[in-house]
Amino acid sequence: MLPGLTRAQRAAKNASPALKFVLMVGIMSFFADFAYEGSRSITGPYLGLLGAGAFTISVIGVLINVSPGGLTAFCVITELTAIPLILAVRSRMNRTGTAHA
Repeated sequence: MLPGLTRAQRAAKNASPALKFVLMVGIMSFFADFAYEGSRSITGPYLGLLGAGAFTISVIGVLINVSPGGLTAFCVITELTAIPLILAVRSRMNRTGTAHA
């Protein structure tokens, strides 16, 4: 028995490398999920800040939240094209006062 070590410290010292790896991947996965879910939750307010309407925000929100594997690429493309389009329409509205002029 090693003097001065608690039971938990002795167990950690004797743990296999595989167990340490699994625990580290679990911790990393927790923080990655934390960041991912946090970034998903601000999509609507961010699009609103860019000037998107309620309908546009709701459509993009639904596409993001209902994206099993096959729709993921579609959602990413939609987001990447929606933001520049929203900015272009907003810029045009600021210059002309209307989106259709």
